[in-house]
Amino acid sequence: MDKAKARSQPRLALRLGSTVRVSRLLFRDHRTPEEPGLVAVDGEALLAPAPKPCERRLMASFEEKLATIIGRPSTQRPFVCDGFPSDCSVWVVGHNAATTGGNWWQYWSSDSGFDLASWRNDYDAEREERGKGPSATRRRIDRFRASIPNILETNIYATPSKRMASMPDSDTKAFDLMLATLTPRVIIAHGVPAAEHLAGWTDGKLIACPHLSRAGYAIVDAVIAELQAN
Repeated sequence: MDKAKARSQPRLALRLGSTVRVSRLLFRDHRTPEEPGLVAVDGEALLAPAPKPCERRLMASFEEKLATIIGRPSTQRPFVCDGFPSDCSVWVVGHNAATTGGNWWQYWSSDSGFDLASWRNDYDAEREERGKGPSATRRRIDRFRASIPNILETNIYATPSKRMASMPDSDTKAFDLMLATLTPRVIIAHGVPAAEHLAGWTDGKLIACPHLSRAGYAIVDAVIAELQAN
C-alpha cells in the first residue's frame, strides 16, 4: 500500500468508556514518516490463515497444557472456532461467556480441532430450553463470521456465568496460554476488561470497541469494513 493510499484510508474511532481507540490496520514495529513506529499492512495478509509450523505438535502440547488449566471434562469455555485455533488469524475477545454448552471437550478432537457446528447446535438448544434465542453478543459474532474468515471467539475468563457480576472466582490462565501459544494477527477486544487486559499486546492489531452485548450493528459493520479495506 503506497503512502497516498494509506493517507486516504478512513479512520475508525470506537469509544470505549472514556477511551477512544482510533483503528487502522497497522502494526507497531517499523517507522513511516507520517506515523512513526507504525507500518500499514495489507488487509488480505491480516485476514489470511495464520502460519502452521509443526501444527500437530503445537496442538498436542497446547491441548495438554489447556487440560491442566480447565480440567477434563470441563464446563469452562476457553474458545470456540471452526477447526484448529492455530488457523484463526482474527480473534474476538470478551469478558466471559454466558452459556456453558456442557463439557467443552466433547467438541474437541486432536485430529480435526473444534467442532463448531455441533457446539452451535447444542448452544441453540440450551438457549431454546430457557425460552431464549441467540444472545445479542452471539448475533454480532455471527455477523463477524459471515464476513471475516478464520474467526476465533474467546474471553479473558473461561468460566461462564449468566452475568459478569455473578461469575465465580476465576483467572485468565487459559486465555493467557492461548495468547502465548498462538499467533492472531488481529484481536477485536469488546468491553473495557478485555481491552485493558490486552493493552500491552503488541504482536498484531488490537481493535477496541464496546461490549458486543451493547454495541450496535453499525459498530460491527465498521470493524468489518476496516478489516476488509486495509
